[in-house]
Amino acid sequence: IDVSFLASYCTIDEEEARARVDAVILNVESEGHHVYKCIERGMFASARIHQHPDYALVTQRFVEDEFKLLELGCCFGTDARKMIFDGLQQHKLTVSDLHDFYWSLGEQILFQDDLKSVKSVFLDFSVPWEDLGLEFQEGFKAQFDVITAMAVLHVLAAEQCRTFLQNAYLCLKPNNSTLLGYCAGATQASDWGVTPTKGLPGRIEAPRFLHSKESLEALLVSVGFIDIMVSAAPRQGL
Repeated sequence: IDVSFLASYCTIDEEEARARVDAVILNVESEGHHVYKCIERGMFASARIHQHPDYALVTQRFVEDEFKLLELGCCFGTDARKMIFDGLQQHKLTVSDLHDFYWSLGEQILFQDDLKSVKSVFLDFSVPWEDLGLEFQEGFKAQFDVITAMAVLHVLAAEQCRTFLQNAYLCLKPNNSTLLGYCAGATQASDWGVTPTKGLPGRIEAPRFLHSKESLEALLVSVGFIDIMVSAAPRQGL
């Protein structure tokens, strides 16, 4: 497990960092929440957003006065803290996930800090826009310059994925805005596994959907995105 970022951010030694990672995994398991592979393997100790080829372009915009960024699928908050570490002011960042369990563990155990000015909203972003409520719609429509969604789409069913991207599109500002992300995919688009309900009432288990490069491009076009760039690469070690 690479704990170098966690140790550096928290100014602790790597032994303490590993102990925090182990404590988080134990908490997730003991509370009965879904243990994703990235959690099981302790991958959340490392920030990954900076590995995206367009991350440097996003960081250049952090200095803009009215800049706003929405992180979807924030989990324990590792990428959020990486962006803050790289210069993003807290008040410009909003984080979101299905519920606050993972984010709270990040604050209480993993990082043991308090991001006082970071805004948060916890809800199912893969339901239709009208079901998200008037308060959300008024506060989030056309508000963000950048939306990130790292390792999210491949845990959704096909229709959830479409709705998720439609909602992201509506949250982006109409001009000079960007959706940035990555996900697992397949050479041929297909169902796999089951979408976890993560304990949310009414959330139906359904086959997850792995997009191909071509199917994801077509979906983004159908939602309304332009200047689309989707790249595909084989996973290392498979």
